[in-house]
Amino acid sequence: MSTMALNPTCTLQPTAPMKVRQPGHLWQLDVLRAVAILAVFGFHLIEVVHGHNRFLTTWNHWLVLHQNIESSGRWNWIFFALPLGDVGVTLFFVISGFCIHLSVLQARKREPGGRFNLLNFMWRRLWRIYPGYLVVLAALLALARLLPERPGINGRGDLVAHLLLLHNLFDRYFYSINGSFWSLGVEWQFYLMYPVLFLFLSDRFGVKAAMLAAIIISGTTQVALSLFASQSPAWIASPLMTWVNWCWGALIADYWVNRRRCFTFAPWKCGVIWLTAMVAIVFVPTRYFHDKIWAFAFAVALEQYIHCFRAPKIWERWLIPIGISSYSLYLLHQPLIEPLLRLCHRAGLPTRPAMDLTLTGLMVLALSVAISYVSFSLIEMPGVMLGSAIWKQLAQRARR
Repeated sequence: MSTMALNPTCTLQPTAPMKVRQPGHLWQLDVLRAVAILAVFGFHLIEVVHGHNRFLTTWNHWLVLHQNIESSGRWNWIFFALPLGDVGVTLFFVISGFCIHLSVLQARKREPGGRFNLLNFMWRRLWRIYPGYLVVLAALLALARLLPERPGINGRGDLVAHLLLLHNLFDRYFYSINGSFWSLGVEWQFYLMYPVLFLFLSDRFGVKAAMLAAIIISGTTQVALSLFASQSPAWIASPLMTWVNWCWGALIADYWVNRRRCFTFAPWKCGVIWLTAMVAIVFVPTRYFHDKIWAFAFAVALEQYIHCFRAPKIWERWLIPIGISSYSLYLLHQPLIEPLLRLCHRAGLPTRPAMDLTLTGLMVLALSVAISYVSFSLIEMPGVMLGSAIWKQLAQRARR
C-alpha cells in the first residue's frame, strides 16, 4: 500500500486491537486495509512458490492458467484467486484517497476560515511514511552487502531515486531493492498532486468537477499508453495513470463529511459491478485498465461498509490488528516471504507448492504479521509522534 495503508489524522492513534470504537475512528478502514495487504501477500507468495511471472498473472489469466494447470497439477485451480491479489494495491489507493481527503477536511474545520496548511500537510505525510520506509530501505541495503545473492542497488542513481521517492518513475529502478516500494513513490506523488488537482478543483468547481478532471487525466494517459503500446512499468503504474483510483476514495470522503452518500446502487447493480471487475481482470482486451474498474468497485464497497453502524464482528476483530500494522507489513512482507519459507522447510515442513500456499504460507503470514506489528509499535507510531512533536515546537516558536 498504500500504500497505501496510510492512516488519516483521526486514525493515527496507536489503537489497541480490542478498542475499535474510539470517537472518529472508522474500524472498517482497518478491516479493508487487512483485506488489501492479505491480497498483496497472497500475490507475492504465489510468485515465490511458482516463480516470478510464471503461474498466473493479471495480464492474461486464461492463457497462463491452462499451461500451469497442466505443468503444476490440477489442484492449482484452488489457488486461482491468489494472483488476483495485485488489486490489493488498488484498494490501498482508494483507502488512502479517502483517508487523506477526510483528514484534510476535518483539519480545515478546525482552522480559521477553513484554510489548508500545505506545509503541515506535507510534513505529516512525510513523517507518516518515511521513518518506516527509511529503516526498511537501510536494512535491505545492508543485507545486500552481506548477502551477495540479494538484490542491491543499480548505482547511486537508484539510491537517490529511492531516497527522494522517485524510483517508480524509472523502469531501471522500479522493482529494485524491494519490489513493493514502487507504490510508495506513487503514493508520495499523489500527495504532491492532491492540493492542486483535487482539493483546489473541489473548492473552486465542486467535488464532481475534481473527479471528472481525475477521470480525464487518467483516461488521457491510458489512451497514450494504448497508442504507444508501452509495457513500461513506470508508465503502466504512473501516478497520472492511477490518479483516478486514488480520487475515488477522496470523492467518498467528501460525501461522508457532508453526511451524504455518493452511490445508492441496488444490490443487483453492485453484483454487476463486481462481475464486470472479475471479467476485466481475466480478459485480455481490458488488461490495461482493469484497475480502474476495480477502483470504482472498491469505492462503492467502501462507502457501503463505512455506513455499517455496528460493532465489528469476531472475524473483523481478528483482521483489525493486521490492518493497523498493514503499512509495516506492506514494507516488509516481500523480502520476508522467501527466507521465512526456507526457515519453515528447514524445520521439516514439506516443500510441495500446495503446502507452501496453505499451511506453510499461513505460518509465514503469521510470522510476518508479528514482525510487522513490532515495526508498527517501535518505528511507525514513534515516527508519527516525533513528527507531530517537532511540528508543535516549531509552531510555538513561530508564534513567539
